[in-house]
Amino acid sequence: STVLDYLKYLDCMMHEAEPIPKAAHKELRKPRMPLFEPYLQTSSDQQAPLVGPTLYCLGWMHDVYARGGSKAVEIWHHAGGLYGFGAEMRYIPDLDLGIVIMGNASPGGNLAGGHLCWQIIDDVLGVKGEDRFDWKKEYLCMEGMGAKDLEGKRESLFEGLDVKAQGTAPIRLEEYVGVFDSIGYQSMAVSIVERPGTEKEAQEKCLRVT
Repeated sequence: STVLDYLKYLDCMMHEAEPIPKAAHKELRKPRMPLFEPYLQTSSDQQAPLVGPTLYCLGWMHDVYARGGSKAVEIWHHAGGLYGFGAEMRYIPDLDLGIVIMGNASPGGNLAGGHLCWQIIDDVLGVKGEDRFDWKKEYLCMEGMGAKDLEGKRESLFEGLDVKAQGTAPIRLEEYVGVFDSIGYQSMAVSIVERPGTEKEAQEKCLRVT
């Protein structure tokens, strides 16, 4: 997809436009449950920037945001992410503002995208520099906590087990090669490529899906 495609979608969401009926738009925006506990805790040592908890709707998250005396605005947003790709999508009806930011990394693309999103929102709201929440600091703390959480995962999840590959795979990589069609995901081409190794490791083959 493209940013322009996403913006057409956000324009439909923001203005409750066709082809989605008004009643369906109302249900999409309706909060269903709180997302985080505790609601207003941050990863850094800053005061939380949101007014009330983040709520899950139908495919959307909902927040209320205000900083430095600016008016409170409702924000509907969703972060899309796969390995190697991240997208941040937000719309604010009160400001007639829709934002889409894509990056070739996940979660890094989402964190950088989120930082830019909040900078744009603060600019539009006219929030002064000293009143702005430091999203860069927050996201760096989140990234550091995520990296720390990954440390020792293999040992904690597979303690006492030998998780190293034994012998050769039961199916040769060549048997996976080809073009596969799906109505939902269109065509996927699977090929074999060389994965670069370090000085101590020899190159090995792996599968690439395009």
